[in-house]
Amino acid sequence: MSLTISIDSSRIGNAEAVTKALLSVEINRAMAQGVSQRIKRHLIGLSSSRWSARPEGSVPTQFYAKASRATHVFSAEQTGFSVGVDQIGMRQRLMGGPIDPVNRKVLTIPADGAAYGHRAGEFDNLQLAWRVVDGKAKCIGLESTDGTKGRERILTGSGRWRTVSRASLGNRLMFRFIRHADQKGDPTVLPTPDEMKQAAVDAAGQYLKAIKARRAK
Repeated sequence: MSLTISIDSSRIGNAEAVTKALLSVEINRAMAQGVSQRIKRHLIGLSSSRWSARPEGSVPTQFYAKASRATHVFSAEQTGFSVGVDQIGMRQRLMGGPIDPVNRKVLTIPADGAAYGHRAGEFDNLQLAWRVVDGKAKCIGLESTDGTKGRERILTGSGRWRTVSRASLGNRLMFRFIRHADQKGDPTVLPTPDEMKQAAVDAAGQYLKAIKARRAK
């Protein structure tokens, strides 16, 4: 995402100092810091507002708080600057796109509040969840084994008999199995381009005023 910054140097005064400043790495570094701080504040806001919409029982993952801490000025040169968020998953949230399993046949999607922010491998009390679909058993995900008692044989979709927990048809479903997902991009995970542009302009203005103040002494 690029920003085009326009500054009216005539309002700053001391044209020679302003001209030198506009051609320096320092002013780009100042603007980069301004944009970086704006992004950090935005992500901190998301950390609290978005978690409130999670299902009951969810444990905060602090994803956006971590993303805020991972926001840095990547480079500042005479021709421009770059700011980035070095947080795994941030690009996927921003841009969206397909999600496919890697080295597995299915994705495990949280189906219960207690599963949000966790991987299935973090639990030691899960078993395959079988449900009756069209008169046959179908494995739909992973369920908690807490409180299950007894075993029974059921007919699977492939026509084979399988021994499962007797209470498995009513257990607490923790993760669902899906083979593919298409995530919609969400541009609101970052400030708008205008907001970031304004942050850069404000930072540049402060920098130029500081130069003017030093020259006036």
